[in-house]
Amino acid sequence: MRDLILGNNESNESTRFISEVDEQVIKLKLHTQRKDIPMAAIDGNWRSVQETLARCKIEQPVCGIQEATVENPESEASCAPRVPRSLLEAAESYGGLGWRIIPVDANKRPTVRWSKYQYQPARAEELSDWFTHWKAVKGLAVINGDASGGLVCRDFDDLQAYQRWAETHLELAKTLPTVETARGRHVYFISQSVKRTWKFTDGELRGSGINILPPSRHPSGVAYRWIIEPTASNLIPLDDLDAAGLGARATEMTEITENTEHTELTDDNRSHGRSNADDLEQVEPNMEKLIRATLPAAAGERNRQVFKLARSLKALAGDIDVEPTTFRNVVKRWHELALPVIRTKAFEETWIDFLQGWSKVKFGAGMDPVKIAMESACKAEPPGAVREYQPGVQLLAALCRELQKLHGTQPFFLSCRKAGTELEVDHATANRWLYLLVSEGLLVETAKGSQSSRRATRYRYVGD
Repeated sequence: MRDLILGNNESNESTRFISEVDEQVIKLKLHTQRKDIPMAAIDGNWRSVQETLARCKIEQPVCGIQEATVENPESEASCAPRVPRSLLEAAESYGGLGWRIIPVDANKRPTVRWSKYQYQPARAEELSDWFTHWKAVKGLAVINGDASGGLVCRDFDDLQAYQRWAETHLELAKTLPTVETARGRHVYFISQSVKRTWKFTDGELRGSGINILPPSRHPSGVAYRWIIEPTASNLIPLDDLDAAGLGARATEMTEITENTEHTELTDDNRSHGRSNADDLEQVEPNMEKLIRATLPAAAGERNRQVFKLARSLKALAGDIDVEPTTFRNVVKRWHELALPVIRTKAFEETWIDFLQGWSKVKFGAGMDPVKIAMESACKAEPPGAVREYQPGVQLLAALCRELQKLHGTQPFFLSCRKAGTELEVDHATANRWLYLLVSEGLLVETAKGSQSSRRATRYRYVGD
């Protein structure tokens, strides 16, 4: 709208009309989507836009606004950008904004293991292969959060909720990148404070996981469409989400620990921690379930189950530095329920075992040390000794180095199948690469694993 006005009339006077036109257009858009607005009011809105444009010497109506009249009240009054010719073109365009893009199928499910793309963008060859040759690929998605520069999406599942928000936040509604979805709207912005996904009564606030992007189609057949296309200038940071009408005070909310819109189908879903200790209060109703899941079934299991309780609570705390004394009441409740079974009745004995167990827990229940190490390996430079080898070997060497950091002076477990899964190669190739690293002197095999023992091989990384 701005470019069209200024392009037709380069005088300074034309700039006076920009704000007026913008405000009129956004009101027209909102009114055409509501059932309770009289047709006369919609027609009056449109005449106001036409009059303002006429004063700017613009003879032709802009984009699709002319359709939003009494004759066609349900049409979208917007200036939607050109639909990209292909998914590949769209992916390349989004990449120019710093967004990490992955392919999805017709049901919005990722068609690749996308963990590593949170830490490194897909190569041009990968994008070309996905969106040109893979028959299963029917759309594309962006990875939210730090991977895409702090990208956050406010998903309005309820169109009326979006309209209420837009009417009270006109400037943001006409600025922020916005997608028309099958049910409502996706509004994008930048935030360094939203690291997870939260469920609202009318949608979600997504700081993790993925979002489907235009020109993909919803499983219902409805195409995702940009109402306001993203640019470097309108992807703005929002620090005060409450003031923007997008934060916790806007509506009732609960945390979603999985990555939406879809979790990575081949990864274990787990909580990635919480931003502050107060969030631990949110899971209090589920604490009883956690306690009962770790109770001993028979005498002689107390020590093992107390350690399991410590691992479960460590996972719950995530990346918060929580003192074990925080969970004293939880351990007391556990002890109370376990009393009929355990032989050691004194609470202080169970409490001491819990405190000692807490200090020994390296990874909370459900946390995968290989995945944790892989996150760091993707960000790090490969060891110098393998830089002449192909990228897969370099990444494996970096993975082993990070695993050793996690385990301190102790050897770490790594099976060829697990390594192959993380590196996206078959287990035979991963096994050959591990053999190469041992031969090169970067790894020392301390204990051989086998399928019969159901234990992975143990290694110690001794490279630079």
